[in-house]
Amino acid sequence: MKKFVMAVLGAVSLALGAAEAAQAIQLTFFGEDIGPGDAAIASGGPLLSHPQADAAQAAFLALLSGVHTEDFDGFLASTLAPLSVSFAQPSGTITATLSGRGSVQAENSVDLSVGRYPISQPNYWQSAFSPVALLALSLEFSAPQAAFGFFGVDIGDAGAQVSLELELLGGGTLPPLSVPHTLGTEATTGGSVLYFGFINTDTPFTRVTFFSHVANDGFGFDNFTIASASQVVSGPTVVPRSKVVPEPDTLVLVGSCLTIGACMLRKWRRARA
Repeated sequence: MKKFVMAVLGAVSLALGAAEAAQAIQLTFFGEDIGPGDAAIASGGPLLSHPQADAAQAAFLALLSGVHTEDFDGFLASTLAPLSVSFAQPSGTITATLSGRGSVQAENSVDLSVGRYPISQPNYWQSAFSPVALLALSLEFSAPQAAFGFFGVDIGDAGAQVSLELELLGGGTLPPLSVPHTLGTEATTGGSVLYFGFINTDTPFTRVTFFSHVANDGFGFDNFTIASASQVVSGPTVVPRSKVVPEPDTLVLVGSCLTIGACMLRKWRRARA
């Protein structure tokens, strides 16, 4: 009987161990500083500080190593898509093809009048949605990535909810990843700054696409950061062991082991009778 019990416990332990080993790091980071409105930005200038967004970026970057951030300052203003962006990584340079309706912009009075401006001077990427092309921005990478983060400026002031779609290595996409920003108006939230980042080591992606259900709106993007799975710093502070919940497949596997064990126990008892 002891040998049998140990065999069943060993099977369950193996199932849980395999699940823990396969546990992916899946985290999102978000911080938002609400703007005073487009008119206030036009007269007073950009937000002088955005501590919530900065804190989200710091938390995101703290879990990555050897990353490069693209701030668009190496491009001439008014440069249109497609744009080739380079990200230096320990394994080599990764390129991203940026496409969509938009251009590199430098801060000026016209941009400020609609609440958009760079986070790091002097340039940023300005994307525009239109009734014809709801696709505002897309980045296709030359190698699979596991993390992506960015600053967004003046997002949500026209009621536009922004979401991201990830195209996976080998094909297919994940369900849209909604950016939890505030929805307001040009008078109440224009010029807001947010930072959004995510890490998903289980499903490497090769393309990120920004979507919005509202047309005729413009957004500012700056300081894109990407990282491969090897650049993600792992450890108990990332995924606490006590908070790891077995996925449905894991529970099925454990249940199967227990069912098999029960059958073996019944047969053992019959043989002893």
